[in-house]
Amino acid sequence: MVDPITGAFAFSTIVGLLCNFKSERSETGLNEFMRWLEEKHHEGVAASIRGNEALELNLGALLNVKHEELVDRLQRLDLLISSVSGKLDAFSGIAQAIHRESVLSDQAVSILTQLVQSEAEFFFESEEISPNPIYYMDRANIKISYTEPRFIVDDLDTLVSSNLLKLKKNGTKKYYVTRAAVAFISELKQSAQ
Repeated sequence: MVDPITGAFAFSTIVGLLCNFKSERSETGLNEFMRWLEEKHHEGVAASIRGNEALELNLGALLNVKHEELVDRLQRLDLLISSVSGKLDAFSGIAQAIHRESVLSDQAVSILTQLVQSEAEFFFESEEISPNPIYYMDRANIKISYTEPRFIVDDLDTLVSSNLLKLKKNGTKKYYVTRAAVAFISELKQSAQ
């Protein structure tokens, strides 16, 4: 028999079951979650969790977080997954139907693609006086191009909140590429082929 929480679906299985558990109960703690799994006939998942000490420890810590905070974290994770999935052909319809507002805009994807393809570590907001913000890559004098200036701040905020960019401020705003961004752009390329 295949372990129900190994391979490609391990993370989504656990997160999905956590969401279901928290939607039904406000209890916290790993023991309550494990009992719930068995009541819902997920004995294989419960056995897999018990067989993975690191997973068991981390789930226990997560479940000991206050109910409202855990639900908030799960909701943010749901929005993050929807925003990324919204650009993948196979999942875009589902993501848009559930969270239309969280799907990354074409402009946000373009900005991210430019950064990832340039192999630059970051881009920064120029202090040049201009009607619209100017962003330069950390290499040479390559500008980030964008077509909707009125939404640039919103798109950058969405990329940061989606963990696709990291924002650091030292007088100048610098937006750093993340591993998640590189993986996302790679997945986009593959789904387009």
